[in-house]
Amino acid sequence: MEEALAAVARVSSELESVEEHLQKFLPLLQQPSTLASLPPLHRSAAFLSLSKTLNALFAVHLRCKGLSLEDHVVHSEVERVTLYDNKVGHFIDDLKGRKHRSVVVNVEATNRVIERAIPDLTEDQKKGLQGIKRQCVEARKPRNLLHTPLQPVRTQSITEAAAAFLEEARKELLEEQKEE
Repeated sequence: MEEALAAVARVSSELESVEEHLQKFLPLLQQPSTLASLPPLHRSAAFLSLSKTLNALFAVHLRCKGLSLEDHVVHSEVERVTLYDNKVGHFIDDLKGRKHRSVVVNVEATNRVIERAIPDLTEDQKKGLQGIKRQCVEARKPRNLLHTPLQPVRTQSITEAAAAFLEEARKELLEEQKEE
């Protein structure tokens, strides 16, 4: 029982911490000059962090009421924010990758040079070059992250979570009684 009360106290202090951070964050978002001074990627990341925070808080609210997020209308919003998070992450990774690259080989141009420089390639060699060309074309196609299928996330309902918690508590109590 004491552990449960301690856990509730920890959650309460964490929620107060989130509230303090939101109170600092929201006035900054309401100032147009603050948003205008940010680069677009950082601006997107700021709005994304706010969306993720609000979705997480609402999910906790639903769980406390005994409702599942999957059954609620807001589930589609959470999926949309997840897709947006993937897109922003992709751009950040791409930006980091550009800073670290020193040499980039244009594979298509290399293949053209090889084809023209060696006119008597065997059929197997020509097929190999065509395979490399196809891979390059596929790699250059923009990935549409909005149409990538989502893997369903399985979360426990509040009833299942409570049952699992009670089962674990029962096992711990039985172990303590056996030790005594």
